[in-house]
Amino acid sequence: MIIEKGAKTHAVSGVHMPGGVSKCGDLRAGPSMLQQVPLFAVLSDVELERLLKWVAIRAFSKGEVIVGQAPVRDELYFLLHGQLQVLGRLEDGRDFSLGTVVPGGFFGELGVIDALPPSVAVVALKPSRVGVLPGEQARELFCQVPAVAELMLRHLTRMLRQSNAFRVLLGMPNAPQRVYGFLCMLRQPQAGGVQVIETMPSQQDVANMINTSRESVSRTLSDLLRRGVLEKGGGKYIVRQPDVLEALAHGMPVRALRVEMAA
Repeated sequence: MIIEKGAKTHAVSGVHMPGGVSKCGDLRAGPSMLQQVPLFAVLSDVELERLLKWVAIRAFSKGEVIVGQAPVRDELYFLLHGQLQVLGRLEDGRDFSLGTVVPGGFFGELGVIDALPPSVAVVALKPSRVGVLPGEQARELFCQVPAVAELMLRHLTRMLRQSNAFRVLLGMPNAPQRVYGFLCMLRQPQAGGVQVIETMPSQQDVANMINTSRESVSRTLSDLLRRGVLEKGGGKYIVRQPDVLEALAHGMPVRALRVEMAA
């Protein structure tokens, strides 16, 4: 699954629409539409035309569930237009955001490979168009087109590295350090060397993901803003002192950092 971390939770408790069948029905697909997806951009015109015979394009309204946390057909989904939210579920039944899917992103690849039910739910944050490729044809694509297989291997490797990084994050000894580490994972470099967190999850979602309280997340963010490590504006966070944020994530005491910065 290709996702971007962030976005606020949209509750989907008790709602399941197996296979992503929307009341809006199927739309027609074309080669140029599939080429928007990096996974398919490497295909030749002939391969795209063959793939089109199997692809259905479905429209979803805001709030509709594309994939629920229940057994569904093994299908590969890819977003062509709109924005989707990926949700995990706690033991008490509460949903929390794991990130968003933007156009070009795909999901369902794990179920295509291992035929197991999904471990997350995916819901439309705004009106969206989603392409659906049956699992059998997706597996053929992975196995028979080396360029697609290489892209998928790189994607799965990236997912595994992110999972390992998150395990390290959860092993950090205190809540503020886990917040620092989580922020380091979210930041993205921009032009001019600036680091930006474009889409911050809600404080409650952050707390759920890193095993702490919303109050701890709020206090830590407020402290970083007060000390000028972060700056908030335009709906995003700018990391003004990335070296300090990294040092905090690695456990350097705040007092030691102040001495070092003064020197």
